Amino acid sequence: MKQIQSQDITERRRKILDAAKRIFKSKGIEEASIRKIALEAGVTTGAIYPYFDGKEEIYAELLSESLEHLYSQVAEAAARVADGVGALQSSSAAFYEYYEKRIFEYELGFHLFAGVKRSSLGKDRDKKLNSKLIRVLDVLAVCIKRAAPNLSDSEVATERNSLFATLSGILTLVHTGRTKGIGTTGQKLLEHHLNSLVLRLEL
Repeated sequence: MKQIQSQDITERRRKILDAAKRIFKSKGIEEASIRKIALEAGVTTGAIYPYFDGKEEIYAELLSESLEHLYSQVAEAAARVADGVGALQSSSAAFYEYYEKRIFEYELGFHLFAGVKRSSLGKDRDKKLNSKLIRVLDVLAVCIKRAAPNLSDSEVATERNSLFATLSGILTLVHTGRTKGIGTTGQKLLEHHLNSLVLRLEL
């Protein structure tokens, strides 16, 4: 009986999350409401509150899921390659490809929806979400350390953060159509940066 109830709860949460995702995509979080999400899910507004306290919690849950999937893709890409340089290139490409193919999750991850700010998610949720992002970035950090074992922890952190900033910038150019305007592609920009990074790490 408990297993059946647990399955029912999981299915109801999934139904609400999928409905919210469609509403966020079509209307943005600012125009979204629990009423609209409930209507999309085919339930009453009262049926949502036992699972989520508002649209911000739903947003945070969708982002949490996205970061878990991103971690899996990046970590698996790193694990497939034995040498540090190859693992760094593979995991960085996996990060880029994940968000390049998923504009909704890119917008989630970078809080690009009108009406949502990190502060609106609450300190506890923001802290948990940030820890999940750091978990992803630490895969890149491990690869950097494998490629350049002589780097200090501080230097590894700086390279990791610089790589994250570059990936974020390239993805922004791609999703705003700016790469076409300047006559390049996201893949070319990433390849150039990774080649420069590897040369620096091997010095």
